[in-house]
Amino acid sequence: MFDGHTLVFVEVRLRSNGRFSSSAGSVNGKKQTRLLATASWFLQREPALDRHPIRFDVVAYDRATPDAAPRWIRQAFDASH
Repeated sequence: MFDGHTLVFVEVRLRSNGRFSSSAGSVNGKKQTRLLATASWFLQREPALDRHPIRFDVVAYDRATPDAAPRWIRQAFDASH
C-alpha cells in the first residue's frame, strides 16, 4: 500500500492464544528476514516502485484479550534489520 509517497509493506498477525508470544512479538528476526526477502523480490519485479521510500508496518491482533482492537505498528522494523 502507499502512505503518501512511501510504499508500505504490511504484515498482519493474529494470535488467538495468549500462551505463546504476542501477535506483534511473533514478527521476530527470522520473520523480518523473510519479509525483507519478499519485499526485495517484489521490487525486482516492479522496478518502477523501487524509487519510493519503503516502510514495514505490522497490524497485530490478539484475540486472547477480550475486546482488544488491532494495533497498527508503523515502522515496526526497517530494511537495515
